[in-house]
Amino acid sequence: MAGRILIVDANTTHREILKELLLDGFYHVDMLNTACDPLLMARARHADLVFIAVDGTNPCGFAAIARLRAAIRTFIV
Repeated sequence: MAGRILIVDANTTHREILKELLLDGFYHVDMLNTACDPLLMARARHADLVFIAVDGTNPCGFAAIARLRAAIRTFIV
């Protein structure tokens, strides 16, 4: 059974290349162009793996990672 992967990257080319590679591996892929997107938490909840680009084009990247970590702790406890 293939997993579900969420890609968060402002660079469209990077997202598309990674998506094509993962689709070849029969993964289900969702994409967002920014970690500031309010749908991030909802989509991440259903993902097995989340790729978040953390660079100058994604100012919310570190904050999103912190929110995801806090949510994971909530789900595990």
